[in-house]
Amino acid sequence: MTAKAYAFSPAHITGFFEICDTSSNPLLIGSRGAGVSINLGVLTEVEVRRSHRNIVVVKLGSKVVDFKVTKRTVEELLKLADKPYRVVVTHRFQVPIGSGFGSSGAGALSTALAVNEALKLGLTKVETAKAAHIAEVKYRTGLGDVAGQLVGGLEIRKSPGAPGVGLVEKVPSSEITVVCAPLGIYKTSSMITNPSMKEKINKVGRWALSSFLAQPTPSRFIQLSARFAEEVGFVDAALKKFMAASVEAGALGFSVKKRVAFALVRERDVEEVLKVFDAFLPKTRYFTSRIDPYGARVVEK
Repeated sequence: MTAKAYAFSPAHITGFFEICDTSSNPLLIGSRGAGVSINLGVLTEVEVRRSHRNIVVVKLGSKVVDFKVTKRTVEELLKLADKPYRVVVTHRFQVPIGSGFGSSGAGALSTALAVNEALKLGLTKVETAKAAHIAEVKYRTGLGDVAGQLVGGLEIRKSPGAPGVGLVEKVPSSEITVVCAPLGIYKTSSMITNPSMKEKINKVGRWALSSFLAQPTPSRFIQLSARFAEEVGFVDAALKKFMAASVEAGALGFSVKKRVAFALVRERDVEEVLKVFDAFLPKTRYFTSRIDPYGARVVEK
């Protein structure tokens, strides 16, 4: 028996967050905060075949890679299968890896959905997504990305935990373009396990979430994200000038998550804001995207 399935998960940029990782139960670990899913992300193909034992192979294009989060996600779901399988996962990333687009979460979540489909496990999307969340938490590659990517849009994570455990709500955000520029690599694990950084993140993130709940709009989200980025230390003097110039050109706001610079822009102002990106990042490949309103999903090839 051989079967294939395909799934897509949007990339996700967290604007601000509070780390909630004191529980010993990975389903209860996560973050509170807010973020935005974009319509670029990770497309994953899963091929399953009966085998004498469980085997998981992960590929990036044609190259075999050691993506531990993806592999662990598959292993979690294989526990529910009635027979052993050889599972080959092939990822196609539409966003840079390691910059702050939630790529590991998108890879794991799209894998989970495709495995569930190929093996006909009969799980709901929420049940399936829990496997991806558990893998992310184990390797400290993310805390709230999977929850946000599952629902899509501009979301508020009101309480921490895996999908189906934490409370997530969406904020209306139509007709907004997201302009993104990857600026380098920044490991999530080094950020969320550093005690002094964690204390700073939680203090500012808690304040930002409280402020956003009082006025949940796209403009307020990006403004609070900018304040969070500055307070936590993601923004240097050059980036502050870049932020100011983008807002002056018409952006609703501009922020930095890890090593991703991003701006929310009304359609009518995109052209002027792109001129600013050209001026400040002449050698960087930036891109535009729309907000993905649908969240992770099984797709046709």
